[in-house]
Amino acid sequence: MKSYLKHVSAERARLRHPAFAKPQARQLALEVLQKQPGIAGVKPGPESFLLYLEADANLDQICLNLEKNVPELAA
Repeated sequence: MKSYLKHVSAERARLRHPAFAKPQARQLALEVLQKQPGIAGVKPGPESFLLYLEADANLDQICLNLEKNVPELAA
């Protein structure tokens, strides 16, 4: 499991990382997450995002796409 993936259930996932506190990385991550198939909604929090997942969500692919755009997550 990815270190920034803090909680996962069938309907939700919580992503938490210090990079999300940086305005540019946070905005970019939000834009990427809002475009991902399988995500029904995104709720930002302090250094985190709560994802509302659809039944067909591929969380591994969501994380890979996010890491491509916010490289600090993969470090």
